[in-house]
Amino acid sequence: MLFTPEVMQHLENDFCNEEVKKHYKETGCQKRFKKLLSNLKIPPSVTVVRVNTLKYSILEVKELLQDVLKKQYEQKSYPAPDILEHPLIPDVLLIPSSCGHADLTPAKKEVVVDLICATAIMRGADIFAAGVMGADSSIQKGDVVSVHADLDDKCRRGATKPYQGGKVFIGNGIAVMSRADVFVEAKSGVAVQMSEGIYDSPSLNNVLPNHMFLQNLPSIVVSHVLNPQPGDTVLDMCAAPGGKTVHIATLMKDEGVLFALEKSSRKISKITDNVNRFGLKCVKTFAFDSTKACNAEPDVTVAFDKPPFAAASFDRILLDTPCSALGQRPILHSKFTLPELKSYPSYQRKLFAMAEKLLKSNGVLVYSTCTLTLAENEGLVEWALKTFSNLTLENQTPSIFGPGMRGTSLDYSQLEKLQRCNPADIPEEFPHRNSDNDTIGFFIAKFIKR
Repeated sequence: MLFTPEVMQHLENDFCNEEVKKHYKETGCQKRFKKLLSNLKIPPSVTVVRVNTLKYSILEVKELLQDVLKKQYEQKSYPAPDILEHPLIPDVLLIPSSCGHADLTPAKKEVVVDLICATAIMRGADIFAAGVMGADSSIQKGDVVSVHADLDDKCRRGATKPYQGGKVFIGNGIAVMSRADVFVEAKSGVAVQMSEGIYDSPSLNNVLPNHMFLQNLPSIVVSHVLNPQPGDTVLDMCAAPGGKTVHIATLMKDEGVLFALEKSSRKISKITDNVNRFGLKCVKTFAFDSTKACNAEPDVTVAFDKPPFAAASFDRILLDTPCSALGQRPILHSKFTLPELKSYPSYQRKLFAMAEKLLKSNGVLVYSTCTLTLAENEGLVEWALKTFSNLTLENQTPSIFGPGMRGTSLDYSQLEKLQRCNPADIPEEFPHRNSDNDTIGFFIAKFIKR
């Protein structure tokens, strides 16, 4: 089962609520919910990269990347895909995946990887030694191996015999390390280079690192919706790992100031690495809890160059909030519990209330998640509009995904101002090259403070 029974029931109640049933009928709701669960198990059929338009043109990067893919695919039984430009998003390149290879025959020598590693493989990554849980005792460098995901999370690290627990075959690869290298010598780095996958995506790790950024399409769209301008004062409240931070700074043409906050100090280095990789000067990063980002004592002099900030300090704020992340793809198996799921909305409201305090009059606040639940998405918008009379819900540009989901007090004119990327709406045929919805589950709302 993809989710625990309690989480599965919670999601079904959301996607088959009474308002949705009125629109799709009972049978239509159930069909869409089953389609959602099916599509969550597989990766998007298009890999998306965002071009560093501060330094390079989209055509320049397209040509360089096409050459990289041609060399990469010389070892495969199918040609490199043609890179496409997105018709509406000017800094996006699309790389269609090859069709699913469900008939791929597993190699005899087996490698078992953890779920985190498996999902990365299905998005185009090779296998790093840290993700290997078990491996055939005879594996040597250069051997062809079959790669299996440990669905039960019970494979004992270092196992040599074929794993008898729940597992799924995800492709074949070439061993870059022997079994002894991985478990005895404890070497780091790539252990298996993927050669054939059930779902094939290009391997883009460290490919043209200064030219482009590997990113999901809605994560790119959300920064365009924020629409930061050169000279703005902008806040990215939950910035790790820094992809949106870098994009916002790029759209600002590195002019103005962008504060990137992240509660976890260990994640700050990743943001800083990405900022430095693109040579950006306008970004200031801080390990700071965004729920405390507004100075609570108005009579105290506040230093503008670090948190906590004075109220009404920012022209634009992105709140890409911590969430249950149930929209990520692929999800092979999740142990997420219902209490964990229900813990997020109260924290998201606390962050949102802080964002409202920090926003200037006529400022823009964009709220986003990578999850599917009503409470974390449309429910948050419903609460925000009731709680803050000075906030108005605004149309978004670009608007390329579907509207919000029924099930709250929001009327359809309000739902149309939202963007919900819904894997239940992906077309049946594969690959879905013309479907922007073939991405992770995502939600975007835009507000202006009047």
